[in-house]
Amino acid sequence: MFHGHCGRALFLSALMILLTVAAQPVKALVYGLDIYAGNGTMNWPLIAGAGRQFCEAKATEGVSYEDDQLSNNETNATANGVLIGAYDFCHPEDNTPSAEANYFYNYAKQYGAFNSSKFIPMLDLEDGAGDTIDGASNLATWAVDWCQDVKNLTGVTPAIYCNQSYADDDLGGDSAISNYPLWIAAYNVTPDLTGSPWSSYTFLQYSSHDVIQGDPAAYADADEYGGSLASLVSNYAIGGVAPAGMIVPEPGSVTVLIGVGITGLLRRRGRRSSALA
Repeated sequence: MFHGHCGRALFLSALMILLTVAAQPVKALVYGLDIYAGNGTMNWPLIAGAGRQFCEAKATEGVSYEDDQLSNNETNATANGVLIGAYDFCHPEDNTPSAEANYFYNYAKQYGAFNSSKFIPMLDLEDGAGDTIDGASNLATWAVDWCQDVKNLTGVTPAIYCNQSYADDDLGGDSAISNYPLWIAAYNVTPDLTGSPWSSYTFLQYSSHDVIQGDPAAYADADEYGGSLASLVSNYAIGGVAPAGMIVPEPGSVTVLIGVGITGLLRRRGRRSSALA
């Protein structure tokens, strides 16, 4: 308990220090996940309640596989205010970019994956870094051609997912690849893009273990966007429109955190490795 003028002065000084700390700019982050049929049936109300606000869901792999959870994921994520898109796990060693882009588009469009208020599509680049690339002179050109085909079909610029090794060693063959947002996988390290065509990344997959309390099916890859939710919607929601049920703070608004300790604000997350499946 404080007594007299001295006590009040100490209290006010401590309050000023806390307000000064709270007023310092903090990097905005939006958290999301990426999923495929192997994650099972997702509990979207629980996922939304846990603060995951964007998602990429697998649609296709190559030109012979269609993810049977895409319909459920697209419908129920949107119904719960989660911004969701679709991705293609590509096989450049086996298929031309045009064949894969059209296969992806024709399947995913059935479930509204390219409608207003959905997330931008994504190319999942994990295979095909060998000597044989079908329909392009190198892997980077294959990826650029796929992205351009999807953009022509949907009117939307896709993102490209890859790991640090791909970004550094396999995608330098076509500078146009840097026109597409980079979604990079990097765990326990800060991505270093000095050897890649990109100067910065847009999305970061930082863990394969985003276990959401109470939902075993949500054991999925964890991702973050280094900006505000308003920025995410404005730049990466199709049409710049948030899904119904997503609450997007007005620009310049302030969120007050009550009962959160300084150590909680500064705590780092553990990060472990995986990749999109």
